Amino acid sequence: MLIVIVVVLAVCSALMFYLWRICREDGLALNATAGIKTTQTMASEETWLYIHRKYRAVFCAAGIIIAVMCMALVAYAVVTGDISGGHGNLWWIMLLVGCMALLATVIPVGIVADRDAARYNKEHGHSPLR
Repeated sequence: MLIVIVVVLAVCSALMFYLWRICREDGLALNATAGIKTTQTMASEETWLYIHRKYRAVFCAAGIIIAVMCMALVAYAVVTGDISGGHGNLWWIMLLVGCMALLATVIPVGIVADRDAARYNKEHGHSPLR
């Protein structure tokens, strides 16, 4: 079980770093799959690009948090010799703490980005999606 979780976390971390790189270089195109998706941020391509360039660090932070979660689980497996996760609840606690750290990072940034997008839309005459 731990091996599967570590692989999934590693892939998720890589995807977060990939999104960060895309936002930093070319800008993340408006899409319904990945990004900071609110009615305000998706009001226009211009708003979307502005928000994702400005708040791109959240993807890097998420990638780091997920990578730390992954490394903590690998360290747990190496130290305890438990690759199935059947020897205790410590790995669940590590996962829970990591998820809480991720949410504590992503949710506030999403709220601030949404407010910033609303201000940007108002200044540039874009109306939010309905």
